[in-house]
Amino acid sequence: MDYSPYTFVNSEFTNLSNDFTPSSWDYRHIISLTAGKTFKKNWEAGIRFRYNSGSPFTPFDISTSSLRENWDISGQGILDNNRLNDSRTRAFHQLDVRIDKKYYFKNWNLNIFLDIQNVYNQLTALAPYINVRKDVNGTPIVDPNDPSRYLVKELDNTSGSIIPSIGIIVAL
Repeated sequence: MDYSPYTFVNSEFTNLSNDFTPSSWDYRHIISLTAGKTFKKNWEAGIRFRYNSGSPFTPFDISTSSLRENWDISGQGILDNNRLNDSRTRAFHQLDVRIDKKYYFKNWNLNIFLDIQNVYNQLTALAPYINVRKDVNGTPIVDPNDPSRYLVKELDNTSGSIIPSIGIIVAL
């Protein structure tokens, strides 16, 4: 079985104008490296490093989203479908580690492990959100230069945290 730690992805589709546009799976560059070591007395350790060069997303249409009549109905931003998937998130990477201790008995096995995902607590950038600016009472603020619009703001959207887990596997 061959293992390739690198994958190049070019996933596109034709949009309504019949132009090629990146699909949501168009990560371009994906790297996955895995290594493990077995030690004496049935101890094992492994690491996994993952990287991808970011995913496409469709930005919001700020002009359409800020219209009071639109925001009041939907309560959220409206995507700019003329710019379908023309923006990308930043690259993502994380390191995971795992330590196992295995016990072998006559008719069964026991595996106790500690797994820590995202060891260095990398935050992943996702497509940003938008929201209307609000006053201290939580009321949307009307744009003083255009009363048909609210003032809007873009919000960072990140994900990621260290995820530790302890597990027990019993094999009969």
